[in-house]
Amino acid sequence: MKRLFERYIVFLKRLSEIKEYIDNTILQNDLIDSIEKKIENIENAETEYFRYLKGLKSSTIQYNAVIISVYACFENFVDALTAEYCNLMFQDATSFADIPGRLRKKIQLKIGEYLTNPHRFPDEIKLEQTVKDYSSMLYSNLSSPVDLYFAINHGGNLKSSEIVT
Repeated sequence: MKRLFERYIVFLKRLSEIKEYIDNTILQNDLIDSIEKKIENIENAETEYFRYLKGLKSSTIQYNAVIISVYACFENFVDALTAEYCNLMFQDATSFADIPGRLRKKIQLKIGEYLTNPHRFPDEIKLEQTVKDYSSMLYSNLSSPVDLYFAINHGGNLKSSEIVT
């Protein structure tokens, strides 16, 4: 339970950083507005710089950065919770059959995808070790980090249907 709470604290910290970014963006926009009122006395080079700053203010990039950051923060939190849940489930399971059917199927499909396209996966995952771990998982235990990787791996753009238990 302590590890779940730690994951939650990390999630809140990241959300706080995003909020701070939003607050700083608001301050930056207020500063740009203040400068705009005094623009008449600014030389050409400074006017060009001001136009650049004003362009940032109206840019969708800042908005998109916030949206992507919030989404990534939430996705990382869900991944962390899922990893903790799978760790607990794997500790309690005595065999592969003890894992819920949808999760077993997902692990099998991901391992099959890895075996047919190993270049799509991280270099840390080795073919021989994956085959050995999968065989061990089917017939005895669930202790490998590879088991967990294939259980929580997803293609990005996490959807609620991807969270299988």
